[in-house]
Amino acid sequence: MIDIRQQKIAAVILAAGEGKRFGGPKALAKLGGETFLEIIVRNLRGIADDIVVVGGSEYERIKTESERLGVQSALNPDWPEGQFTSLKVGLMACSNEYGGYFIVLVDHPMVEPETYRMLKSYFLRNPDKIIIPVRGGKRGHPLIIPDFLKGQIIAFSGETSLRDILRNCSHQTHELPVEDSGILRDIDTAKDLEPLR
Repeated sequence: MIDIRQQKIAAVILAAGEGKRFGGPKALAKLGGETFLEIIVRNLRGIADDIVVVGGSEYERIKTESERLGVQSALNPDWPEGQFTSLKVGLMACSNEYGGYFIVLVDHPMVEPETYRMLKSYFLRNPDKIIIPVRGGKRGHPLIIPDFLKGQIIAFSGETSLRDILRNCSHQTHELPVEDSGILRDIDTAKDLEPLR
């Protein structure tokens, strides 16, 4: 019997997009003197047991920033084909020692460390569940997927999205209420940054 207290969770940060509407890769955008990627990595430290950053557009810059932050990066050469391809690359870059995976979007840098901690805590007690944070009845990011989904996602061929896969696993999904508005705050344009500054 697996001791769930020993389970570890990796984090996959999806940062491959070119940020066309934003004006450049969001991972490298700055808020309070830190890049989005730096804020997310800082908030995940001590909670995620490993962190993988998936880059695509301007990968060398993403790789350099990841190295500066002491986390590994992985290249998704198929990034123009959509976010799901980055998810597959990120999961493939993780070893098989993890019971679950945070799926983190780089355009959600305002998620608080306590939210990551709450998600992980709930997952460790329910390691067969997909955990999605909810605020005011709205689902947000990041989410945690259990290890059994990793192989399914990597093996999947054809066009799909994580949302489609989650829809097929609705009976194994748990919505975890949180107070953190950061789970809903995605940064799409430079204008979205102004209130945060």
